[in-house]
Amino acid sequence: MSQIQATNAAAKLEELQQSMQAVPPADAIENAEKLIGDLRQQRDAARAKHEALTEAFNAAAQHQKIIAEAAEYHAEVQRWTAIAEALAPTGIPSQILADAITPMNELLADLSARAGWKQASISTEIEVEYDGRLYGLLSESEQWRVDTLLAVAIAKLSGIGLVALDRFDVLEPASRPQALKLLIGATRDGMLEQAFMAGTMKAPMARVPPGVQQVWVEGGVIEGETEKAA
Repeated sequence: MSQIQATNAAAKLEELQQSMQAVPPADAIENAEKLIGDLRQQRDAARAKHEALTEAFNAAAQHQKIIAEAAEYHAEVQRWTAIAEALAPTGIPSQILADAITPMNELLADLSARAGWKQASISTEIEVEYDGRLYGLLSESEQWRVDTLLAVAIAKLSGIGLVALDRFDVLEPASRPQALKLLIGATRDGMLEQAFMAGTMKAPMARVPPGVQQVWVEGGVIEGETEKAA
């Protein structure tokens, strides 16, 4: 063996010894597999946490979207509520009704004062009242007064200019001249063109007021001459 061959063999032997020293211990593979398993578990845990955070983020975004939609629907409900309130009987219709009733009540107040009667009026609920009492609670004579006031007011506002009233004898004798005074004044002022008032009397009026024509009917026949004041 030459010197060179011996040197080469020694180098190989040393290399082999180093390689033998580099061989891992028997549990190295097991430890490596355990480490890989732990890393995989950490990876899976991180992935699960990421997915949970992603779901939570998406849920939060959806929650904000729901809140925004709810706010929009709430605003829409408020708008519809405002419309409903405006169209309710106490809203715009009530205002229109009040505007329409006001001239009527003003005229009724004037006519009531002319006759010396308590004030007749129409409420916002379209209920006829006399001195603040409902029509159904009035006496027969009070109802006749209200009917008369309404008839004159309607004749004036409608432009008809004519009223025909029956059963004025329901009024007590002291109130009958008031009814005549009302009709005469309304005719003279141009509110009415003609007014007819009928009733059952014991006898014709002894004195006919100016501007009034009296006709006495008995048994369906006009008795005597028609009396007309100058």
